[in-house]
Amino acid sequence: MAVLRASLVFGALDPDLLSDLADSLEIETVEGGNTILSEGDTAESMLIVVSGRLRVSRKNPDGSLRLYNEVSPGETVGEAGMILQQRRFADVTALRDSTIAVLHRLPFEQLLMRHPVALNKVFAQAVYHQLRHTPQRTEHGHAHAFVIVPLHPSPLNTEFAHSLTQALANSGKAQLVNAATSENFPFDDLDTAFDFLIYQTDGQDSEWTRRAFRQADQIIYVASDGDDAGVCNVEMKLAAEPGFSMKRQHLALLHPANTVLPGDLASWRTEREVERVYPLRAGHDNDFARLARFLTGQAVGVVLGGGGARGFAHLGILRALEQSNIPVDIIGGNSMGALIGAQYAKGLGLEEIRDQTMAFALGGERPTLPVISLLSGRRLERDLRKMFGEQDIEQLWNPTSLPLAI
Repeated sequence: MAVLRASLVFGALDPDLLSDLADSLEIETVEGGNTILSEGDTAESMLIVVSGRLRVSRKNPDGSLRLYNEVSPGETVGEAGMILQQRRFADVTALRDSTIAVLHRLPFEQLLMRHPVALNKVFAQAVYHQLRHTPQRTEHGHAHAFVIVPLHPSPLNTEFAHSLTQALANSGKAQLVNAATSENFPFDDLDTAFDFLIYQTDGQDSEWTRRAFRQADQIIYVASDGDDAGVCNVEMKLAAEPGFSMKRQHLALLHPANTVLPGDLASWRTEREVERVYPLRAGHDNDFARLARFLTGQAVGVVLGGGGARGFAHLGILRALEQSNIPVDIIGGNSMGALIGAQYAKGLGLEEIRDQTMAFALGGERPTLPVISLLSGRRLERDLRKMFGEQDIEQLWNPTSLPLAI
């Protein structure tokens, strides 16, 4: 009843009708990864999520997966197909171990005969919203859930789990759950009590690892710089689990606190399909805060335009962002903006960027008429090598999202 009262679809119904509806529902439990509704099947029922989370998806003609919205507790799925007697237009899969309430067509028609006006209004609105592709969202939130999967044993793994939990706690209530403490926390209660859940595993192919995997929406693989970048046994085991393709995947590459530049990120990317490889330094809160923003969709990106000497204005913009405590998580640029953006991504301070850029711009004047460019290609290459050496732009703490085209 509590879920129905909190539902955007049914919450406005009177108590007697809600009670009648509750008596018509069948309660089922579904393990994370299992498909509940399949595209093309006859729509004979609708679902109400009681706990857990579902994902709507379709397969593209080339076999790849297209992910649509998630369905959280109190939300419904499948009502349009049931009412319009259509076939399912998509698959619905349990992202986590979930409890669902199923309303079949016959009980629905019986309810409709007893409460025609109220139910017609409710379901007409639900079908209208679904056909307009406007997702229904409950006003109360449900936790983002992450599973941490170490790829190799390391003392930094536990430190990573605690540092990430602390970083997420800056944006809401966060709880770290491991095998030892899991019995103290019923998963359904955790989902409503916290904003962020972090399930810590030891990277072994164990029952706890698989259970934590089923509760999570996102997978964070953890390794240390210098580890073997090859695919590990636990990765292959999880890839075979139902629902693996529904979960966002990331890799955090840990470095000692005094590391100047990240290790080889490219080799880790080529071995696995993850959204991004995040280089992190132990004890650097800013690195973990950046990771937390990426994981929760709150990362801040800045793109700097060109304009020759006018590009120095970018330093003022970056200074204003710093003074306003607005972090820059991704930076891109073009022409002079690329020159400044690349230095900022390298981690240089604004004063140092100004001095280096001034040195880059001054000197080397050409007495002849500049038909093609104010700078010769030879001088440009020489000064860029002096400024950046052989540094790979992808091997930086602060990632770039666009080609920094000079």
